[in-house]
Formats: sequence, C-alpha cells, structure tokens
Amino acid sequence: MALADIIQAIKTEADQTIAQLVKEYAAKFRQLKLKYEQKAKVSATAITAEAAQKEASLKQKARVFAAIERRNAILKGKQDLIGQLCQGFLAEVVDAKEYPAMLLTLLQKAGQTISQGDLIPGKGQQAVMKQVLAKAGLNYRLAAESQQFIGGFKLVSKEVDLDFSFEGLIGKKLREATETKIAKALFV
Repeated sequence: MALADIIQAIKTEADQTIAQLVKEYAAKFRQLKLKYEQKAKVSATAITAEAAQKEASLKQKARVFAAIERRNAILKGKQDLIGQLCQGFLAEVVDAKEYPAMLLTLLQKAGQTISQGDLIPGKGQQAVMKQVLAKAGLNYRLAAESQQFIGGFKLVSKEVDLDFSFEGLIGKKLREATETKIAKALFV
C-alpha cells in the first residue's frame, strides 16, 4: 500500500468518525434542546400558577383590608356620634341651673382632701367658679384663666392634682360604662 492510499484511508476513516461525531452531537443537541424546552414549559406553567395564586391571595387580602377599613370607618362614625352626644350632655349639665350646686358639692369634697391649691375652672366658667368658691369658703386660689374642658374644675396643689372636670368625672367614666349600651340602643 502506498503512502497515498494510507493517507486516503486515514482521511476516509477521519471523515467517517467526524460524520459520526457530528451525528451524535446533533442527536444530543436535539435531546438537550427538547429537555430544556420541556423544563421551560414546566417552569412557565409553575410561574404562571404561582403568579395566579399570589394574585388571588393579594385580592383576598385587599378584600379583607377593605372590609376592615369599612368597619373602622363605621365604628369611627359611631364613636364620633357617641362623643357628640356626651359633649352635648356635658354642655347641658353646665347650662343647668343646678350647675353651681354641683360645683359646690365637688369643691366641698375636694376641701376634705386638699386644704390649699390652685383652682382651674372649665372653659367660660370663671365667673360661676368665683361665686361658688366664695360660698365654699375654701382657701383655694382661682386661676386667672380657664382651660379647654367643659364644666367642673381641676385642683392643683403641691402634693397632688385632682381632676374634677366633667369630662374627667362624667365624660370618660360615663362613656366607658355606657358606650356599649348607647351603641346597642342607637345602632342595633
């Protein structure tokens, strides 16, 4: 065999091996491509399902949040109405002819605990408080200015501060005790 025949045989064998390798590569490439296309489809399906689940969850959370906000708005409206009723009640008490007698009773009770102090009247109650303080005969100093509360007074001494404001005595305590009853009567 001549050298040219050997070279030709090597070349032919190399061409066949290369053709076989290209064929195997193409087959493996198709298998890999198919495998990853299937994985991509599965992933896309999973991602779509997860997105749909998250969307449904967010919509449910939004509905719950909206319901809570709606209930809170209704509750706030009811509380505001009850607050207005309490404020109206306190204003009527202050305008009542028995108001000075109520103040006198409160001052006498305060006098049993505190002998000296500054007396701070409620908004617009300076004149009434001055008259009642004179009747009570207590050693309290009437503050030059009133504070922003409805009726009653606050007593400030070195030892203690007492809140005899109607908002403190009646408003908060009465409201706590009766708010549920009032709400049931008004809104049920």
